[in-house]
Amino acid sequence: MPSEQQSLTDTTVVLNFQLGRVSTRKKLKSDTTTVTTDIDRSMLHLAVELFDAVELDACCTFQGKLRQRLRALTTPSTVLRNGMYLVSVHAVEAIETLLNDAKIEFAPLVEAFADVVDKRRDESKLRLKDAYKEADYPTKAQVIDAFSIDWAWLTLSTPSSLKKGRSESQECGGRDHHLAHAGSQEAGRPHGRPAEP
Repeated sequence: MPSEQQSLTDTTVVLNFQLGRVSTRKKLKSDTTTVTTDIDRSMLHLAVELFDAVELDACCTFQGKLRQRLRALTTPSTVLRNGMYLVSVHAVEAIETLLNDAKIEFAPLVEAFADVVDKRRDESKLRLKDAYKEADYPTKAQVIDAFSIDWAWLTLSTPSSLKKGRSESQECGGRDHHLAHAGSQEAGRPHGRPAEP
């Protein structure tokens, strides 16, 4: 009868999933003169929204819903870092279809925001006044490059040193402690550009 660890490595893979997007907020220094307040500035944290754009909202909403749909097809894990998911091998095809379709559906939303980013920047300039800095805003090309949906598949494996130690433990009649697997081996190439977590 296969062990719990063998079953996991045989039936589960890891999905490394990353979403890229433009920065939408900017922190202000606590000593900024653009805001008047009686609050102790050492306890003050300020930020402004760079855009008020329905086109940007559409991009962010799409990515958020995609992440929710992906989580519904994966197995919860408390040991994997953010952006990595345990996936049953039986769900791989469905997830590949979901993500490939998402890239196609996402492209026109990104284009729509990229087409108006200069206009939305100028609108923000009027509203942010002294807090506005042109260097904080992306160009059309940078918007298209920043927004992304990327993923790669990783396989679980047991390090050879653990396999050897486990075998020796069994031969000596010792207790067989199941060690949590901490290694992985890449089994696929990333789709598209690298993206921020």
